[in-house]
Amino acid sequence: MQQTKLIEVYQSMTNSWLRRLDKFVVSSYFNESDIVIRMHQYIRAHLNNETLLDKHKAYSAIFQLKKFDDSKMRYFMARLYALVEQFVYHESLLHNEDIQKQKILFDYYSKKKCVKSYQHFIHELKKEHSSEAPPNKAIQFSKDQNYINRFYQDALLMQDMSRDLATFKKYAPQQLYSILNNLDNFYLINKLSYLCSIINNKNVINIDFEITLKDEIVNLLSDEKYKAIPIVTLYSMILNMLENKDDTTPFFDVKAYLQKESKHFDAEELKNIFSYLQNYCIRKMNAGRSEFANELFEIYQFALAKKIFLQENEISEVNYRNIVVTALRIGKTSWTKDFIEKYKSNLHPQVQENAYTFNLTSYYFYLKQYDKVLKLLREVVFTNVYYSNDYRIILLKTYYELDEREAANALLSSFKTYLKRKKLVSESHRVANTNFIKFYKKISNVQRYSKKELQALKVDINNLKSISNKDWLLQKIEEKIQVKRN
Repeated sequence: MQQTKLIEVYQSMTNSWLRRLDKFVVSSYFNESDIVIRMHQYIRAHLNNETLLDKHKAYSAIFQLKKFDDSKMRYFMARLYALVEQFVYHESLLHNEDIQKQKILFDYYSKKKCVKSYQHFIHELKKEHSSEAPPNKAIQFSKDQNYINRFYQDALLMQDMSRDLATFKKYAPQQLYSILNNLDNFYLINKLSYLCSIINNKNVINIDFEITLKDEIVNLLSDEKYKAIPIVTLYSMILNMLENKDDTTPFFDVKAYLQKESKHFDAEELKNIFSYLQNYCIRKMNAGRSEFANELFEIYQFALAKKIFLQENEISEVNYRNIVVTALRIGKTSWTKDFIEKYKSNLHPQVQENAYTFNLTSYYFYLKQYDKVLKLLREVVFTNVYYSNDYRIILLKTYYELDEREAANALLSSFKTYLKRKKLVSESHRVANTNFIKFYKKISNVQRYSKKELQALKVDINNLKSISNKDWLLQKIEEKIQVKRN
């Protein structure tokens, strides 16, 4: 049960969504099964406890029966999953309901001949449509919403005009122009966005395929009417940044433009744009441009100020972790401690204590307070494979600093076995951590190396495309080189 799609969806939800799901499941309008309710309540109570999410234990508690019936368990899990899917759909409509609601009401009132309701609806639609700010003004929007919403509103008004021939002849040309213009804008923005996504993925995972209409889209960007749309300008700058890997100027152009014009974009769009800047900085850092750690930190600060990371006032444990690691990398110790404490309450309750404790271990490791690191690591629970990997790495580094060779050797052996056997570890993480183990062993026996051989070790590490904690390994080798020089 722990690794099922049902549990995956539950774990993806914010606390506020889970509370609304509680109400949804017990509503007799949507669900009349007491067993489905009990299953939901059991999952909610034990969502962060893999042991109790074992299907046999869950079955015994939910059905109050000792003999396990797999088909019965799967049947009610399927019913609950269908109900959860219905909830997700319902919630999504509530958050993106405007145009769907307008289309549904338009069709209903016109088909059922609800004349008064229809006339009121058209009146309100015209009022809303005419009062909207032009798309190139200082309004927040995402690439998927404003232009397509205006397109559908125009289409609805066009349908209404067709009911009266005189009105249709008078206003149809203007309405048609508006429909086509908004559809063009919607297409251009989305095409640009996907172009950026494709090129970014080519940079990350080395895929290659033909991109249709790219030249035509790029040529359109010189048109003044498209330059006036902030999101078109921004995505064209991102495209330039991604295609010119060696020139850092486009990166700083994007960063400056985003900081100046962020008011034009909603949180979801900012999050998408931020990911391009984040990935760019990480690629530069991996290529040896350590100054981009400072750039990444500035981007994180900007994202925090704009609350880009907060979804319903919650920050993911991944972003929480990435920010801590980056801040410590550039020596922002006081800032890091303040961040860890300040945003603890914004972590999902089910991961809060674990994420908080684990990130404190990184903080104290940086301060070289290794006894505190060991004490805190004993409190960390392995809720996923990444915690398990990172836990072993920070423990190995701590053993190295304390010269605990026997403990380190035992952990290296178990870690290597874990990476081979654990199916949930991605191949990229497997390779990176296996390379870390390989060079950790070498630097632990570094006394038998000459200065020339130590320099060769540094070259070998720098030549690797994927290795965990590269900076730390290089730092330890450099320390050994300095000792040999003295």
